[in-house]
Amino acid sequence: MAKTQAEIDLEVMQSKYGKNELLNQALDRAVLRGAMRVDAVKDALDLYGSKCLVDAESCTVTLDGLPLDEAVSKIIDKRPLWKPTGPDASQVARTELEIAVKAGSVTAHGRAHKEWGAERYNAFCAANAAKPGKVAGAADDKSKDDNVDPTNPFVGLRDASGKVDPIRQALVTAKIKSDGIAAVSKLARDAHVTLGGHPLRKAG
Repeated sequence: MAKTQAEIDLEVMQSKYGKNELLNQALDRAVLRGAMRVDAVKDALDLYGSKCLVDAESCTVTLDGLPLDEAVSKIIDKRPLWKPTGPDASQVARTELEIAVKAGSVTAHGRAHKEWGAERYNAFCAANAAKPGKVAGAADDKSKDDNVDPTNPFVGLRDASGKVDPIRQALVTAKIKSDGIAAVSKLARDAHVTLGGHPLRKAG
């Protein structure tokens, strides 16, 4: 007899992959609300992934007898090193301006010239091929996805080794607070990553 969709869903949730994926989503939500450092997600998965349990009746996953989001909050409270300390506000503002300059914002170029001075502004533009009204490097670098907005804070959130850029992490957190999780989730999908900055898995 063919399995029902409910039975298939339960099997997926009971698998190591299924439980880890749901825990990963709960950890991503903690990161986005500013409660947890992005670089602590892997440690949390390694430590608590095997401790998640599946309730067959409700088809839900719990950790320490609690819903995942609640359990994650309690775990973070006991691990102060997993809590974000937050980068310097002036550095966040500088990074935001740099991103806008690279995106070709005419207003940002004018502001950068005024705040940085002509010498530093010209050096930055030369190093990044940044011009007013034109996305930096758009004409030369065809390896990048032209459909991804260069001002998207998820672009470059993690480097090739998986290390998180704390400034971009702060930008993501600020976006959540100002625009809401739905809008930020779309930004992550546009950049082809999860909310935690991991590459999206391809279907199939």
